[in-house]
Amino acid sequence: MKKLACMNSCVFDSLRELMREHFSVVLVAGVFGAFFALAAEGSAWVPLGAGLGILLAIVYGYIPRMTDCAGACPVH
Repeated sequence: MKKLACMNSCVFDSLRELMREHFSVVLVAGVFGAFFALAAEGSAWVPLGAGLGILLAIVYGYIPRMTDCAGACPVH
């Protein structure tokens, strides 16, 4: 139970830190995704492209932080 509480705390702290440090990169990824969707399919796909760009930026930045959380919360 301690490991679960440790992981939960670490995961949410890391996500907040990621958004605080790299908000501009996440925002640019959303804009790039929106422009890519507009060029490829048309205006109906712009929100989906923006959301996908933001999601990919968050996931790409979050993977190393998850491995840090797994190392910070050892099983006893």
